[in-house]
Amino acid sequence: MTVSEALATHLRELENHLLQPSVRENSHAAGDLIAPDFREIGRSGKVYDRTQILDAMVAEPLAEKLVVEAFEARELAPNVVLATYRCGETLRSSIWRMEGERWQIVFHQGTASPKESR
Repeated sequence: MTVSEALATHLRELENHLLQPSVRENSHAAGDLIAPDFREIGRSGKVYDRTQILDAMVAEPLAEKLVVEAFEARELAPNVVLATYRCGETLRSSIWRMEGERWQIVFHQGTASPKESR
């Protein structure tokens, strides 16, 4: 089921927020958005947990400014949303879950893909 426009906009803003250098280099700011049980499957196929991702975000600043394009959000269950989008030549998917009064990302995957494939 498609989510409301307001929620889709909010989640897109959160995805963009995680791409900002000022957030990525601050493990507290990024940590507020990343759930304790977070997992990521990177473009390489390697699986990362929350600690590994926070450490990598601080240690490896983004080489380029990324832009979220073709953003879509679908409800998977009450208070659980799948977000899909493109950043450059990567297709991305994230699962966001409402925790108390805020949304946190619990899963993310990036898949290399030429821009023409979407």
